Amino acid sequence: LDVSDRIPFRAVRCSSAKLWRNFEKKTRTSHTMKGVLKEARWFYAQLKPSITSQAGWGSWGKTNWEQQCQRCRGSTEGKALIRQLESEGIDWNSVAGIWAKERGCRPEDVAPGILAAARL
Repeated sequence: LDVSDRIPFRAVRCSSAKLWRNFEKKTRTSHTMKGVLKEARWFYAQLKPSITSQAGWGSWGKTNWEQQCQRCRGSTEGKALIRQLESEGIDWNSVAGIWAKERGCRPEDVAPGILAAARL
């Protein structure tokens, strides 16, 4: 889940390097889309509310996304669910603001790169 690399430690509930190395290992060694989506749900639960986008989920809803992740079997559907997490579940403007604080610059200076990466 490359999306995890674009989230600063200040934006997650626990910044333990060991925890995140374990997450990366589990994600990279998962042999099923169901396993990857399990890690995607865990990842989303680690995000602080300040960067989650409740409005972004729209009428489809976060709960429905989680249910679809649990039922998903195919890679095409799974990839779409991960893209949906990136595009609808995360407030990338808030993420850019946190990166700017960490780097000591203005949000406008980091926003283009963060927002462009979110559109991939």
